[in-house]
Amino acid sequence: MEYFSVVDNPFGGRIPHTLGHLKSLKGIYLGVCNLSGTIPDSLYNLSLLTDISLPHNQLTGSIHTAIGVMLPYLVFLQLWGNQLTGPLPPSISNCSKLSYFEVFENKFSGKLTIDFSKLRGIYYINLRDNLFGSNDPDEMKFIDSLKNCTGLMKVEFGNCNFQGVIPWSIGNLSSQLNYLRLYGNQLYGDLPTSIGNLIGLETLSLGGNQFTGNIPSTIGNLQKLEVIDLSNNQLSGQIPNAMGNLSSLTKLDLSSNMLEGVIPSSLGNCQHLLDLYIDDNRLNGKIPTKLLQLSSLSITLNLSKNNLFGSLPTEVGDLKMLTALDLSYNNLSGFIPTSLGDCGSLLRLFLKGNVFQGTIPSSLSSLKGLLELDISNNNLSGQIPNFLELLKLEHLNLSYNDLEGEIPMVGVFANKRAFSVMGNSRLCGGIVELGLPKCKKTKKYAKNLSGTIPDSLYNLSLLTNISLSDNRLTGSLHTTIGRMFPYLAFLQLWGNQLTGPLPSSVSNCSRLIHFEVFENKFSGKLTIDFSKLRDIYYINLRDNLFGSNEPDEMKFIDSLKNCTGLLRLELGNCNFQGVIPWSIGNLSSQLNYLRLYGNHLHGNLPRSIGNLVVLETLDLTGQIPDAMGNLSFLISLYLSSNMLEGVIPSSLGNCHCLLEFYIDDNNLNGKIPTKLLQLSSMSITLNLAKNKLFDSLPTKVGDLKMLSSLDLSYNNLSGVIPISLGDCGSLLWLSLKGNLFQGIIPSSLSSLKGLMELDISNNNLSGKIPKFLGQLRLEHLNLSYNDFEGEVPTLGVFTNKSAFFVMRNNRLCGGIVELGLPKCKKTKKYAKKVWCWK
Repeated sequence: MEYFSVVDNPFGGRIPHTLGHLKSLKGIYLGVCNLSGTIPDSLYNLSLLTDISLPHNQLTGSIHTAIGVMLPYLVFLQLWGNQLTGPLPPSISNCSKLSYFEVFENKFSGKLTIDFSKLRGIYYINLRDNLFGSNDPDEMKFIDSLKNCTGLMKVEFGNCNFQGVIPWSIGNLSSQLNYLRLYGNQLYGDLPTSIGNLIGLETLSLGGNQFTGNIPSTIGNLQKLEVIDLSNNQLSGQIPNAMGNLSSLTKLDLSSNMLEGVIPSSLGNCQHLLDLYIDDNRLNGKIPTKLLQLSSLSITLNLSKNNLFGSLPTEVGDLKMLTALDLSYNNLSGFIPTSLGDCGSLLRLFLKGNVFQGTIPSSLSSLKGLLELDISNNNLSGQIPNFLELLKLEHLNLSYNDLEGEIPMVGVFANKRAFSVMGNSRLCGGIVELGLPKCKKTKKYAKNLSGTIPDSLYNLSLLTNISLSDNRLTGSLHTTIGRMFPYLAFLQLWGNQLTGPLPSSVSNCSRLIHFEVFENKFSGKLTIDFSKLRDIYYINLRDNLFGSNEPDEMKFIDSLKNCTGLLRLELGNCNFQGVIPWSIGNLSSQLNYLRLYGNHLHGNLPRSIGNLVVLETLDLTGQIPDAMGNLSFLISLYLSSNMLEGVIPSSLGNCHCLLEFYIDDNNLNGKIPTKLLQLSSMSITLNLAKNKLFDSLPTKVGDLKMLSSLDLSYNNLSGVIPISLGDCGSLLWLSLKGNLFQGIIPSSLSSLKGLMELDISNNNLSGKIPKFLGQLRLEHLNLSYNDFEGEVPTLGVFTNKSAFFVMRNNRLCGGIVELGLPKCKKTKKYAKKVWCWK
């Protein structure tokens, strides 16, 4: 017998040592047999072996140190998906005929000392997801020896725990190399410019490291590149114009770096680009119109979390095939262009956290497939258009604008958990659960007043209400306003261009209950003594230019403790500096809304914040104190994009009213607390993405039966995807990408009948693609960069090449013609009792 194969039989037990008696054996194939124990020494006595395939078992122990001497004819070595340990023996260097080397998903450790220069015929090396690493300064020196492997096509070193600098010699690798992945290590230093010599590259993945310096312009030489991932590093400088030379590029991910300068218009030359992520950087300037004219963009354009300014060009309407557009958290201004309504394929649109003004354009009524719209935290005004209730929206956020009038009650507006209109103080009506006042017919006034507030107005000493909002008034407030208006109860001056300090005499307006002066240019130190305004319930100073650089700048917080009826305190984007005082915990027990975002505050969040037990919305930065679990009325918690460390406190499981929780893009580690997953109130979003969370996903995740969106992407979660996830019957969006999940896709996910988007890419999943995925309502499915095998289905989402992705699953076949995969062959089935061991 020369070849012995019993692949995919659930034998269990150990590999019998008697196999070593078959001296003429050349190939042994025992993959997916549920085998355990060590590889028997007798196997290494089969000196004629050319092929060893033992993948996806539970084998332990180490590889024999003399493997390269004992198996000199070895060509094919496949050991992936086991629990093998110890170093990879340097004697593998003696396997001079080795062409295929696949040992990913094990626990190999130590320094990689194989001399690859002796393996001249090797074309495939996959070591990903192991525990290498020695802390030696020359740890990456093995790269030097790869230059003699002239036929090398694929190198996969992702998540290997490698540390150090990539040597210049990486540019000497094979000109046939088309796949290079070093993501998820601890590599640092500059990217060598020699990388531009790898002219055969199709995929370059270096994300999740600690690279610094500029992106080398020589990358522009790699004309065959289809995928570039440099995300989650510390790269700085500008995006090189030369990237516009990459005419074959389909995906570019530069997110979460420190890139500066403008977005090069040359990216508009990448005519095959489907997916572009340059979010979470320091880019400025305007959005280049040439980029928006890329009709190929059909998946995602994400420019969020930068410093982009200017208006959104009308050319955005050319993105007719785009499914997701995220421009949130920039400084974009002007009107939302009507041409945005031409983006007829949009499923998700995020414009939150900008300075857009004007009304919501009626052209958005053309976005018939839109599922999620977030235009919160802008300066939008006017009424909520009725057409929004006619769209397929599953989630809508209009919060923190200046919308007015009646809230619709049909469609998305019929479900309180599906939409948010907080922070629009002039809205009325809507469903009863909102608790807003009924709408009244009001007299309309002109909004075009300019000039200063006349001195004569201050002579009207009986005034109780002053409302001059949304005009173009300039100048400052009279310094004695508080003495001249002793009966003032309602002061509304927002949306003007008023300057100077807020007069300290406002303290004398002892009857003041509503104080709204946001969106002006007030400056200087805030010296109002709020302790005298005992009845005030609403204070909104956001978007002004306060700030004095004095060490006691935030001392005014102390005086707020006497305002026992205070319900809402809005101090965002006020240029405040300093430390939040402990006295913040002494604020009104009725306070349900506190915003201090966008300032220059520093230090720790005081533990006393846990005293604000009826808070419904909290938006600020710092460490997560356990006391936050005391906020039993909290419904929204936003802590994303900070540098929070440590574990997620299980005390957050006490927030029994919590609807949405964003803690993504931090440095959190530890396990996901089960108590958090038992919050049955969670019905909008749970986002724990882009952290360092590890271990398995607790089965308690199945208790989130009302949750619409779950994002656990880009962590270090491992183990199998729990069956209980199928109990989350309300899920619309599920992202588990960029983790270490293994095993098969559980059949229980077939219960997620409303699921619109599923991304489980960049994991270690295996097995066949289940056919039930073609029966769901999926609009977008990403299974890329796993190890799926077998036939790709051809129903449902699998009929639209733009809606699903299966890249880099090298053992797939079939599917729709556009995929270009080989046809599936009928393979010979081996008897399940080919080998009988006792």
